[in-house]
Amino acid sequence: MLKEFRCDDPDVEDFGNKWTLSAMLRLLKSEGKDTFSLMMSIEDLIIKTFLSVQYQISNACQILLSNKSNCFG
Repeated sequence: MLKEFRCDDPDVEDFGNKWTLSAMLRLLKSEGKDTFSLMMSIEDLIIKTFLSVQYQISNACQILLSNKSNCFG
């Protein structure tokens, strides 16, 4: 018999294979992990990801959008 991994209760954060980020961070913190540094590293990665594609997105916006306030540039 297959184990059920689905939970329809939106208040349950740590059931099955799709945890919320806050539930995962609570677990890691309870295990003594440095969750602050982890989140700072994730934020740094997100910023660097956007910076790496900013030029391409900016060019596409100039070509495809009539109003520059519709996208970052």
